[in-house]
Amino acid sequence: MIQIQAMPDHLARLLAQCARGDSAAFRSLHARTAPRLLPFAVRIVKTRELGEEILQESYLSIWRDAANFDPTRAAPLTWMSTIVRNKAVDYLRASRLRDGLTDADWDEQLWEARSDPRDDPCALAEQGQRWRQIQLGLTSLQAAHRTAIELAFFDELSHVEVAQAMTMPLGTVKTWIRRGCQQMRGHLALRGLAL
Repeated sequence: MIQIQAMPDHLARLLAQCARGDSAAFRSLHARTAPRLLPFAVRIVKTRELGEEILQESYLSIWRDAANFDPTRAAPLTWMSTIVRNKAVDYLRASRLRDGLTDADWDEQLWEARSDPRDDPCALAEQGQRWRQIQLGLTSLQAAHRTAIELAFFDELSHVEVAQAMTMPLGTVKTWIRRGCQQMRGHLALRGLAL
């Protein structure tokens, strides 16, 4: 049976492996996080082409600096998002000089780059707390239910793909996911959070 850790723990483990020079871990980290980080980069620099360029530079930094990641200070995706944002802002600064933007234009670009409510430190702290509660809730589930939920939600597999990965009937997997989600909702409701 497949055992997969919850996303933040899994990403932290992949970053630790990257710090030791594990290129397979880096490919896995990239595959799991690039779909989440690309829209973030595009929102800042305004075009997909530039966003992809920023993301590529960011992943080079992530690879080089993986040993500096400290899971006690930030969630893996938060740490990686900070690198992407810094690269994007550096790009905007360079383009300001190159394109001769006025201070007002620059201030507007910089404000837009930083104005996403998801970047608010309080929101990020709350998100980190929510992730910890989700992780605690997942550990309280039966192993099969937990694995099914992790494959469906963290690896973004369809129910059919989860059933194939676990070599279980589709109906069984759907039941496990439904029951696991019900238990998770109860766990989070006790803590004033929603799933």
